[in-house]
Amino acid sequence: MKTKLLLFLLAFIALNGFAQSTLEVASFKVNGVCEMCKKTIENALHIESVKAVNWNPDTKIVKVKFDESKISLDSIHRRIVAVGYDTDKYSATDTSYSSLHKCCKYERKTK
Repeated sequence: MKTKLLLFLLAFIALNGFAQSTLEVASFKVNGVCEMCKKTIENALHIESVKAVNWNPDTKIVKVKFDESKISLDSIHRRIVAVGYDTDKYSATDTSYSSLHKCCKYERKTK
């Protein structure tokens, strides 16, 4: 009886653990220029809920693999904007943009 109960509990825990995995993959545009931009953009998402991130300086596309039960795509955009980079959804503040290194200043759309 104890063996059956133990097996049931282990199966329940294993199934529950798999059900919690809600990894999502998203891609979107992030303005930037160089390898320093790449480092800053990727470091902004160096958090536990983001499993992988890669920004391509040529295409200006970031690819993010994240746990949507812990962070929203909107929050990911906002973390990038907070370090000075415009995304296709939000614009960085003038203050955060002006804090970028001079080689990282990209051409911004007029508001």
